[in-house]
Amino acid sequence: MDPTIVLFGFGDVGKNKFTPALKHYLKLCSNKTFPLINQNEELNYLIVDIDENKRKEADIFQKECENEKIPIKVMFFNFNLEKDRKKFFAILENNKVNLTYIASPNRTHATYIDLLLDKSDIILVEKPLVDYKHEIEAVISRHGLDKLAKVRLIDHYLFKDVIETYFKNLNENLEKIGEIQHVEFFLLESKPIRESRKWLYNSGMIRDLGSHFFSILLKHFELGVKEFDPTKFRLVEVKKAIYEEKYIPSDIENPRETFALISLAINGISARTAIGKGVGIEKKQFIIVGDRGTLILDTLRNEIILKTDAETKILYSKEIFRYHEYYNIMRRIFNLDSNIGLSFKMALKEVEILEKTDQFNIMTRYRLGEIPFL
Repeated sequence: MDPTIVLFGFGDVGKNKFTPALKHYLKLCSNKTFPLINQNEELNYLIVDIDENKRKEADIFQKECENEKIPIKVMFFNFNLEKDRKKFFAILENNKVNLTYIASPNRTHATYIDLLLDKSDIILVEKPLVDYKHEIEAVISRHGLDKLAKVRLIDHYLFKDVIETYFKNLNENLEKIGEIQHVEFFLLESKPIRESRKWLYNSGMIRDLGSHFFSILLKHFELGVKEFDPTKFRLVEVKKAIYEEKYIPSDIENPRETFALISLAINGISARTAIGKGVGIEKKQFIIVGDRGTLILDTLRNEIILKTDAETKILYSKEIFRYHEYYNIMRRIFNLDSNIGLSFKMALKEVEILEKTDQFNIMTRYRLGEIPFL
């Protein structure tokens, strides 16, 4: 039986990042065998969306693959159409699903997990797992935590080259700076939320950008850094801001924060993150400060920098291409990496942390190009 991948959501991530990476690895299959797919096997690629215009885009992708002799059968299903839903489930009855990848809006994640949990070998979900814990509790109650172990959280920041490189030599890197004292994360983007992603106003930047910070911390814990025990996370302060009304689409009701500054304490370690869009600068760094030095992971420059009293040294630097992290994700997928991303339990902890920030209200409005609170 040919392998099958189901993709929920053919938007920015599904179409522009996940699918090109999939195409690249299918090309490699002509002269290389992967555990997921063997040479000469055809991949069944089931794309699910609710936008009928995506059907044409899926057809275009199929024709591109035919022209390049890539072994893939693309099928598109509009989940708003009953006939498409019936056809989709009929196919699932006769085909094992090797991978489900959920790249649809956050509010749909729990529904799609529930639909494919008994059918798919592994389910990968774009961050965050869900917006609110109650959205997934019914799924947990129906299936149990043991079965949900096949669900893994995909945060693309964990697959950025500089972050992957840092984690590969984690203990060696942390030894350079000594005892951890402070952690800081900046994810500041100059441009505002794009019209095509305006649904993000419903979730807010804490869930969209702040989740990267918490995913990195939780991955440390999964890799053995016990200082970042999520049960010891305590919110100290959350400051929220939002664009002035003239910058927000008129059809958006009750928009969430577009900037946030979060301070927390982690078992004696102080931590802070500044996240936001439309602030006029680009700064993307994860900083970990020890009693003997500081490591800076700069995802814009793709560099690891070590600062001590004696010197500043670039430990790692490499040129990368746009969306390279999705090729790293796909490499792991094709090699059946069962530890890809974050575990379901860690993803659930992240949701709990993010939800606690809802206790804090928006404090101010800002013009595009301004940085609130800093």
